[in-house]
Amino acid sequence: MDSAKKPISLTLPKTRQEYRSKMFFPFFYNVLAEGMNKRLQCRQLQIDENDYFSLLTHTAGEDTIGAITVKAEAA
Repeated sequence: MDSAKKPISLTLPKTRQEYRSKMFFPFFYNVLAEGMNKRLQCRQLQIDENDYFSLLTHTAGEDTIGAITVKAEAA
């Protein structure tokens, strides 16, 4: 963990502990497309519009708003 870098959010401070939640963290929800762009992405990627996690892992790998990328964990 690089202490020189800022956390991604005030509600998600840097820690070695995993964050777990039954709800989708609002920080990540706000990275997703909305409206027509979301519908088009879901149609092209064949993802249910309510499957936020799949949409995030398919669209937030590069060129996202903010200083984060989201990648699926290697098997």
